[in-house]
Amino acid sequence: MRFSPLRLGGSTALLALALTGATTAQNLRTIDFTDNELLKDYFFEETAHGIVTADVNGTYLFKDFSEYVQSSFFMDHGMRCGSDRLPQFLALGAPVDCSSSNTTIKPEYDPSTGTITIPVWVHEIRNTAGTLGVLNGTQISSQISALNSAFSSAGFQFTLAGTTLTKNNSNYNDRGTYYNTLARDVNNNLNIYTNTASGNLGYAYVPNGGGVVGNKFDRVVIYYKALGKPGTYGAPYNEGDTTVHEVGHYLGLYHTFQGGCASASGCATNGDLICDTQPEGAAHFSPCTDPATCGNPDPITNFMDYSDDPCMNNFSSNQKNRMHCTVNNYRTRISNTVP
Repeated sequence: MRFSPLRLGGSTALLALALTGATTAQNLRTIDFTDNELLKDYFFEETAHGIVTADVNGTYLFKDFSEYVQSSFFMDHGMRCGSDRLPQFLALGAPVDCSSSNTTIKPEYDPSTGTITIPVWVHEIRNTAGTLGVLNGTQISSQISALNSAFSSAGFQFTLAGTTLTKNNSNYNDRGTYYNTLARDVNNNLNIYTNTASGNLGYAYVPNGGGVVGNKFDRVVIYYKALGKPGTYGAPYNEGDTTVHEVGHYLGLYHTFQGGCASASGCATNGDLICDTQPEGAAHFSPCTDPATCGNPDPITNFMDYSDDPCMNNFSSNQKNRMHCTVNNYRTRISNTVP
């Protein structure tokens, strides 16, 4: 069921952005930024009372985040994941086997070659009063378990390296370069931040190009209630799969619906750059029913779609190969067991 928000003055139309498949993995640009990257496109804020305002002019008002997530604004603007709207980076240097425009499957990238352990820092960001953004006693540990369950067949395991706690209204609403202070050794650790995630359930950078790895903005950001299994948001986003999805981006994967119904003949160089995920015409939300948007079964159970958490349960063989390629070629200091 979708809720209709109260609209306050200003524009009477949603922002005209085609975010469900229109941006391809190859449509890249470089950009400089000094503040939050996503809030330059959208206004988003959650008040101390839990009321949400959204849109460039703040003209959409929701009684709470749950109503916002069930709204047409959230779905039509692709707010399940903000990664497509982050500034992307052109590949630098010689092409590799898992660049921003190509995937080459090789046996040396097979998960059977060895398990890669990734240390994780979780940075909990609350509002100044400490009343919003609070993680309960099991959200962090259960999220690590959920990551290990989802990525075990892909040859990855995750360990909690440490946590931090920050109380700041601006940072809670995902404003400012808080990561410059909070980040812990971004070359060797996965840094996960929890706050309002700029109105998304989460977002992360894909590192398959120049300018991401080694910079403190290289991060995964999760709406705090969606962290953990169970998280505190409730169905359908309480099984930890938002974080699984974003870590998939961190390890080099794109959305299954990138490029829409891309040609199967060029599957390694178009769409999501993965040949064993069927082309998908648009992001899938719910229910767990396949709409076959391109005439074949859509990959709605894949972690890199937008499906509800109960629908998601797998990475494809080629996705697993590409993730190992990403660690071999980009996140080389994380890779502690690569041959």
